[in-house]
Amino acid sequence: MIQMIRYYGYSICFAGLSLYLLKNGVHYLSNQGWFWCPTDDKTIDFYRETIGDTVSTRYLLIFTMVPFLLTIIFTRFLASYWLNILLMVITKLLFPEPRPHFIQTCNPDPLKLTCSSAKSSYQLYKDGICRLNQSNDGSYFTQRDVLDSLRSFPSGHAQNGAFTMFIALHFVNRNNGLTSIQKIIFSLFWICNGLLMAISRITDNRHHWWDVLAGSIMGGLYSYFAIKYFLYQTNSKASKGVR
Repeated sequence: MIQMIRYYGYSICFAGLSLYLLKNGVHYLSNQGWFWCPTDDKTIDFYRETIGDTVSTRYLLIFTMVPFLLTIIFTRFLASYWLNILLMVITKLLFPEPRPHFIQTCNPDPLKLTCSSAKSSYQLYKDGICRLNQSNDGSYFTQRDVLDSLRSFPSGHAQNGAFTMFIALHFVNRNNGLTSIQKIIFSLFWICNGLLMAISRITDNRHHWWDVLAGSIMGGLYSYFAIKYFLYQTNSKASKGVR
């Protein structure tokens, strides 16, 4: 019971810090983001659907956390899950990169750019550089949307999808209560779920392919360490038993 409370405490701390950094972390950075100038860079001039993403945040949370409610490792999984998100948020803050739809979201004012139109150069993002109410397709974007459009690396959806997929595959295949057919069905579900979360970020123009690849690799690595050192860690005294 004490151990369960401790892991819930970890989860609350990791979740609270992650959500706080998501909302306020960027304001503590001297480099809030950057993009290449001139603004005809085709890699950040894609259209973004404003009606929503293929895989919403709600779907992400439901299909990466809820299934583990029925498992005996839920409290440890929850703590490792939010630690994975915290590491992802920190990476996004430390390595800002414009999303494929940055130009559409920001619509930079040419008069406020410091770079030369004759030569590609590094342009730091500054407040007031974007014409928020003059987006090319008539959509209205906020300052928060612009800051989010500078957080492409790595893909959080891909990272969380890969993290959960590998842990689920490990849990399914070590479960002796499942038949071979059941293991195959559950494994295929989690593989398809992970692929959907990753590929949809590219088709929705929310991430570059390298962001998705990096997120998937990071999610896989974090899941390995979570499985090896966190999820199935047993009490040292209890593991010795009585001889």
